[in-house]
Amino acid sequence: FAFVNDTTIYLFTVTDVNDTFDVLLQGTLPPQDEYTFTSVDGAYNFTWIPMSTQTVSIQFLATDSSGTSTLLHLLVRLCACHRELNATCTDGSGDPGESKFLMQSCSCGSGYGGTFCDVDVDGCNDIDCFPGVECTDNPAPLTGATCGDCPNGTVTRNDSCEDVNECQSNATNDCEQNCANDVGSFSCSCNAGYTLNENGKSCDGQYVAIRMAQFVVFPR
Repeated sequence: FAFVNDTTIYLFTVTDVNDTFDVLLQGTLPPQDEYTFTSVDGAYNFTWIPMSTQTVSIQFLATDSSGTSTLLHLLVRLCACHRELNATCTDGSGDPGESKFLMQSCSCGSGYGGTFCDVDVDGCNDIDCFPGVECTDNPAPLTGATCGDCPNGTVTRNDSCEDVNECQSNATNDCEQNCANDVGSFSCSCNAGYTLNENGKSCDGQYVAIRMAQFVVFPR
């Protein structure tokens, strides 16, 4: 593995007791400020600090005095997972192709997600707080979320809010005639022939007077 923002060192040697070699670094190389390439007596050192996830192809072409050459093409497995957040890189798999480059996937630590495990997963996506109650994500590495206090007209049961039916008792509602339960509250109404007062609780009656007329029939 090579790790983003961490030092990776590749060591190799090129030897032939009867000849000398020239070694050329080639391919789709990282930016020059990310690596050094040195040699001492046929021992070569390629030191690289990847700063991004760009695809690279790192090749070393060794050529002897007769023009015969051999190519060493590094298989790069690059990991950008945030290990400081307890993420781990998976084992390399898949076809690296001609570039011999594989971007490793990540296994995230508790509370984190995203491609490189640097995103705090919002626990509120997986919890339903009571309507109108604020949900607060528990910051990673914690998981889940916390709901706020239950509103008036509800009670707390089993870490959740439960609506109180005020209409079940005269002690919890003061409607004069009819009571309708709402979530967290209640409302009053009146029977036919009555109107609800401005206080929303008491009712005034409406009376309709019917006069009966009596008819007397006299014979002619």
